[in-house]
Amino acid sequence: MITGSASGIGSAAAKLLQGQGDRVTDQSGGSIDAILTVAGVDLGGPATVAINYYGALSTLEGLRPLLLKSAAPRAVAVSSITSVHPFDQQLLDAMLDGTEEQALRRAKVTNYAYPTTKRAGDCRARVTAHRDRCDEEISVGGMC
Repeated sequence: MITGSASGIGSAAAKLLQGQGDRVTDQSGGSIDAILTVAGVDLGGPATVAINYYGALSTLEGLRPLLLKSAAPRAVAVSSITSVHPFDQQLLDAMLDGTEEQALRRAKVTNYAYPTTKRAGDCRARVTAHRDRCDEEISVGGMC
């Protein structure tokens, strides 16, 4: 399953996988072998935070039960080089340790919503990868 497969990197990834004979965004047997979260926007403010961070997180967590049914489950969160650009520490903290409401409130007053969502996604992928290697055997990674 690939989010954001209508254009850009998501579309290219879907075409590549389909060209290799893989089924993309098709479930069979009630399981998913892999999730590639690519979808993202740079609208500024709360919309960027809601889509880029909480949307990806909800997708990965929501599909987790179907991943666990796979013999070799994998999840990849695609990020951006902007994850290493200047970011808003308060927004990052709210996304990782606070509530969605706190993060969306902070996103209204920062100019760094996009790079902060990408940094938060990278941090979350590393935490999830460590947890899953220890607990549930889902291979999780992030890539810029």
